[in-house]
Amino acid sequence: MIAEIKKARNEKGFLTHEEVFGEGNNMENRFSPVLERAVNLLIPGYFSWDEQTQNKCRMFMSDDLKFKFHQFIMKEAFGVEVVDDDAFDDAWSDMSNHDTTKFNAILLPLYGIGEDLFFLNEYFAPEKSTLDFETLYQYDFDDFQFQEADRKTREGYCARTYRGSLHATWARLFVDDKFYYASLSMVSRYFWMELGDFEYDCIQELIPYDYYPGEDHDKPTENGCSVHDMRLNANGLESQLKELRQRAQQYLEIAGNRIAEDYDNRPEMHVMILDQSTEGDPYLHILFSNWKVLQKIHFKTFMMDCRAFEKKDHSELLQRVADEKMQFKMFLDEQYKDIMRSHPAKALPLADHRRAGT
Repeated sequence: MIAEIKKARNEKGFLTHEEVFGEGNNMENRFSPVLERAVNLLIPGYFSWDEQTQNKCRMFMSDDLKFKFHQFIMKEAFGVEVVDDDAFDDAWSDMSNHDTTKFNAILLPLYGIGEDLFFLNEYFAPEKSTLDFETLYQYDFDDFQFQEADRKTREGYCARTYRGSLHATWARLFVDDKFYYASLSMVSRYFWMELGDFEYDCIQELIPYDYYPGEDHDKPTENGCSVHDMRLNANGLESQLKELRQRAQQYLEIAGNRIAEDYDNRPEMHVMILDQSTEGDPYLHILFSNWKVLQKIHFKTFMMDCRAFEKKDHSELLQRVADEKMQFKMFLDEQYKDIMRSHPAKALPLADHRRAGT
């Protein structure tokens, strides 16, 4: 087990600028001493290159080179030697949240761009990176078109209107000299996520359920993986549960479209920054009102642009989330009663009931 490195922190436990970059360094320097040593060792001449060449090198590093950086930082900053990816994964699983956060903060200048060292932690097609998109809108619309092309190949395809499609898109950045993880979402998608979590709790109250391993669960397959065979147990109400879930998903689809259309039709453009940090996990959920405001958010000036459109009063959002949950709860209660009337539960033999609960 890796001993946790003791650190002087601010009251929220966030990593300070000095802790990551070192005393006497400033944000113009960007690279901490340990990362600078790693760059000089692994990419000789990097600091003599022009910005365009540096960016291309950083954005398109090979997996082997990335591992060498991870290996160097793990040893120099945490005193742990790893020889391969498996050893790194084992070491990573032993690290505290504070230390994994410090590791990611040290590496951020290697991946991030702009004045916030903004890093979009998402998949990009080969030969593409954040540098190919000036604004958040350009990235999001490109991703929407990619997803839409894939949906067209599926049976029952129905064209979707673009109203902004960010859905917990992962990012990392520095905000006021402090490292943060972030998720980027449209406000309408935030409602969808909140209602989705609420759905689970409500349905559990109406029809409690869990999963149990089937006969083939975890058996090895020919390709070296294992079989996933977890089976639903709702104490004899499996068919009623599936019907209730299906109706809930239909409701969420309609509600999501309704809320997205509402925000899309509003003239106001705003950004809301929800600080949802916990100990050792500095985390922001950044919400965008509609696709039009995405056009105003540039990757190289991300936080400055977000703050230019920031809406600091979240009371309207929170109240509407509460109202939507209440309406959804009423719907689920009504649908549950209807399903139980039309599909009454069948009494199970005692032996079968015991097996279902094991």
